[in-house]
Amino acid sequence: MEHWDPVRFILQLACILVVAVASGHAVQKYLRLPTLVGELGAGILLGPFALGGLPWPWFGPLFEGTAAAPVSPELQAFSTLAAVLLLFLSGLEADLKAFVAHSMSSLLVGAGGVFFSFFFGAGFAILFGVAERWGDPQALFLGAAASATSIGVAARVLADRGKSASPEGVTIMGAAVLDDVVVILLLAIVLGTSHAAGESRIPVTGYWMILYAIGVWLIFFLFSLMAARPLTMWMKRSREPIVIAVLALGAALFMAGLFEMAGLSLVLGAYVAGLALSPTEVVDVIHGRLGDVYYTIVPIFFCVLGMHVDVVVLFGVIGVSLLYTLVCFASKLFGCGLPAILAGYNLRGGLRIGAGMVPRGEVALIIATLGLSSGAIGSEVFSMIMTMTLFTTLAGPLLLTATLRGGSGLRGEKESAAPAEQVVFAHAFPDPDIAELLMLRISRAFRAEDFFAQVIPGQSVTGYTIRKERMVITLRVEENRFSVTANPDGAVVARLMVLEELIQFEELAGTFREMGSLSATQEKLLFGMTGPEPATGGG
Repeated sequence: MEHWDPVRFILQLACILVVAVASGHAVQKYLRLPTLVGELGAGILLGPFALGGLPWPWFGPLFEGTAAAPVSPELQAFSTLAAVLLLFLSGLEADLKAFVAHSMSSLLVGAGGVFFSFFFGAGFAILFGVAERWGDPQALFLGAAASATSIGVAARVLADRGKSASPEGVTIMGAAVLDDVVVILLLAIVLGTSHAAGESRIPVTGYWMILYAIGVWLIFFLFSLMAARPLTMWMKRSREPIVIAVLALGAALFMAGLFEMAGLSLVLGAYVAGLALSPTEVVDVIHGRLGDVYYTIVPIFFCVLGMHVDVVVLFGVIGVSLLYTLVCFASKLFGCGLPAILAGYNLRGGLRIGAGMVPRGEVALIIATLGLSSGAIGSEVFSMIMTMTLFTTLAGPLLLTATLRGGSGLRGEKESAAPAEQVVFAHAFPDPDIAELLMLRISRAFRAEDFFAQVIPGQSVTGYTIRKERMVITLRVEENRFSVTANPDGAVVARLMVLEELIQFEELAGTFREMGSLSATQEKLLFGMTGPEPATGGG
């Protein structure tokens, strides 16, 4: 077993955090691009095939690796933890009802993407002489890599833009989950035909693998849904938000481990855990407390992803690699976008979904790494997959970010079917401080009734999200305007709570009026800071 160097590992993390976060911030601020573009670029720069491979005085190269293992196992494990957190929070942000409502759209999009991408990816290998027939390992691996979709990359863009719960966002994530399940099945079949079945954890072979994977996914998903309510009740006993968040993360890690042990991807388990907890009243508490952790370690995942790119090797097969990249880009964009339009989205929505399915990311890297380590593919095919992964992971988020601007991606009749929040109360006060004071009093009153109140993160508008069971209530203050919105389950309770607090607020104002002028009290406070209090009476 290779000796673990803790000093090197700490220095690697320090270097990755500083460069990746700074690069992501600069790219977002000055170029108006997603932060992950800067983080991926930082990984390429810091990787063992670029500056990371240069020796330091008295220390040697900070990042050493090979094409099959570009980073250390410790750093890869830390990156995997970041991927689990990313997918867990993505599942929390999704709407379970919307996930079920758009399940048919996800099925059509995922199936179309896998079919077209595998057909054109493997056909490209035959057409350009990389493989002789469809059953060759080179054709199968190029087809499988083309079929992959990076849940992590799509989830990051959607989360940064606040679109995780949108119809397009839910469809993209659902289709990406389906793609991952299918691609893992393809990978197991490909490894089996390449005499590398030892790489697969799935205990069955042949067509039974399809039924096995679908059955395992459904069993774990239903188990998560049934366990979510008792788990939430148990976590709520602590009444400490940080304890609730840590326990939920532990549950996500446990589910991720179960999926990995069953032969499926661990990121699927993390997403399922988040999806199961998304309708509970503690979802905002979990997301709020783990948000800072997210922004700390998730950049490590994308930076490590970029470290897998060997720029020197890429230039050797750059021509055929770019053609393969264009084929993979178009196969996902049209293979997923057209079924989305057939499922009820307009042209804008279909383009958004197609763009969201373009990035291959970590899934394609896993396929390429397993193929190279098992001897099924050579360095040329590996470089082709790496080139495709790099450019689709960079170009996909850029296109998705651009298409997210504008109006709804749904057709009019389908858009009107979505239930909207009800505006319970809205009023513009003379002063913003009055609006904020009323909001704080109402949020405190909800907490007294065992509701979970969480500050809305990342918003210029001050506000709270209030949850209990199926009730979801939102308090917002924008300048001097205070508004309360609620879903149908929470509308009545929200009205009663606002009415009660308005009555108490009016009584409080009346108490101040009865006290008369406060000038005497102000005078006492002023003289208390500057000298002895003035005499209050004669004698």
